[in-house]
Amino acid sequence: MEPKTFDDLIKLQHEFSATLASQLKTLASTRPSTPDELLAEKRALLKQSRTTLESVVHAKEQAIKRFDLELARHQDSIARLERDLGEFDLSKRESAKAEAAKPKTPKPAAKRKPTGARR
Repeated sequence: MEPKTFDDLIKLQHEFSATLASQLKTLASTRPSTPDELLAEKRALLKQSRTTLESVVHAKEQAIKRFDLELARHQDSIARLERDLGEFDLSKRESAKAEAAKPKTPKPAAKRKPTGARR
């Protein structure tokens, strides 16, 4: 608001005074902390920080355990699949050797029509 008259200026001055008085009253009501109070606040903050740190460290350990279990499960799965694949290859080779060891019987020749002169 821009004062246009002297009354407007007086009104703004009263509003400013009221605002200033309330702010000074608020500042006066808060007393400055003593060193003992500051020390107690810092100790409480330190205790809270340590508690938070402990919970974060515990959460980290739990996460590491979960990931280790998942890693072990995947490694076991890979080992099992490799073993199964090796067994399959071995049985495939053995069946190929057995097939190769069988005596081959000659197949009878298919009868062909004579390809003679055409009529």
